[in-house]
Amino acid sequence: MNKDKYATLFDFGVIDYHDDWHDYLQHGFEQCDVDDLIQLATDANLNQAQDDTVWVQIHAWRALAQLKSTKAIIPLITLFDSADKNEDDWMMDDLPEVIGMIGTDALLPLFAFILDNTHQQSAYLVAASALNQIHKNQPDCRDELLVFYQQYLEQPHHQQKALNGFIVINLLDIKAVELIDEIRQIFTNKCVDLMCAGDLEEVEIKLGVRTQRTTPKPTFEQMSGIKPPNFSNLFDDELNDDEWILTDSFFTRYGRAQSIQNTSELNGFFTAIACAPEMIMPSMWMDAIWGATYAPEWDDIEEFELFNQLIFNHYNQVNQALIEGEYYPLFFKPENDNDNDIVNAWCDGFLRGISLWQALNNDDNAVLGNTLKPIVLFTKTQVLNTLKTLSKTEIKQQKNAITSTVIELFYHFYQKRDSKNPSIVRKADKIGRNNPCPCGSGKKYKKCCLH
Repeated sequence: MNKDKYATLFDFGVIDYHDDWHDYLQHGFEQCDVDDLIQLATDANLNQAQDDTVWVQIHAWRALAQLKSTKAIIPLITLFDSADKNEDDWMMDDLPEVIGMIGTDALLPLFAFILDNTHQQSAYLVAASALNQIHKNQPDCRDELLVFYQQYLEQPHHQQKALNGFIVINLLDIKAVELIDEIRQIFTNKCVDLMCAGDLEEVEIKLGVRTQRTTPKPTFEQMSGIKPPNFSNLFDDELNDDEWILTDSFFTRYGRAQSIQNTSELNGFFTAIACAPEMIMPSMWMDAIWGATYAPEWDDIEEFELFNQLIFNHYNQVNQALIEGEYYPLFFKPENDNDNDIVNAWCDGFLRGISLWQALNNDDNAVLGNTLKPIVLFTKTQVLNTLKTLSKTEIKQQKNAITSTVIELFYHFYQKRDSKNPSIVRKADKIGRNNPCPCGSGKKYKKCCLH
């Protein structure tokens, strides 16, 4: 690779999660650059960089995808395990698309990776997603996939229920009715996560080998294994643990890479919506929850209606908490109960909500910029490794600043907001300090997300 092309990769800089890919071929990248691109794409030092060079790795593997480099397949697949180790969302989301663009030459290496029982769950899910992407790009590979899936289902990894659930989803996508006996067997062996594609009868209906259920549809408790959720108390007076668990289950089951992933991210998203200078209508933010190019196919109208109840309840609670001056962001709290709140998901959700705002004048932009300073430090679109330059005390101060600056932002625009467009206000009371924390930790609210 010549110096100019090498420098170009570093000049591309930060990648926004929602931006289109660069056209790397227009910048002169070609097959003679493959070896250098592979070296950059697999460079662990770049992955841990403390400046914008951390993005070079992603630019490199995207260039390899556009070059359809078969030579890059094995090196890229070796990154799957580091995606789990480093909790790297970019690897989880990007690499399946990269492998999918390279094409069917990646099938056998992916098959071998999945058959190997030494990997972690996240790594298997990346591999399964890559298989699905290859089929989407080249449907003619269906027969090869059928042979592999039959081999795997005969001796599946029984402990990898999420992987098996993803494989069932892949089988539905390729309409693999030929493997119905093998599919029935893994459900009989109870080694499938039912939250992925539903139970056996649901899968049989989707494959067209059954017209209707003969048993009641499994409950959320039966599918998730979470016990005991008390759904009879949903929507009574205030948000409770079951609502948060159920909301997360919908995101797990129906969400995709471009969707909001969990209740913490949803909380950040609704906080940005509530702080907007003009009311953002639900018809707009409902689409943004799932992503601009994706909408879920609901199994039945009851689930759709329940999800809408859950998110409107959440939306109203955020609005009311801000109005009453009792707002606290829903950050994840680690199980060890230390002070290291996990704020990344909330921050990503807040930026997703900000993207729906109208254009601001210079004064309002300055106020928003002040709010975003601590938030962007923890988002996917920012170089997370820059936090390594801060002390633990400084990181904690930045996390604490999020709450105060968000409240200031809300009141800045609340005074200006058109009285004809009031915020939707919930009927329920705010969460009590001694109530179970809505994040699902099992602790009291005052001991968890309330701090």
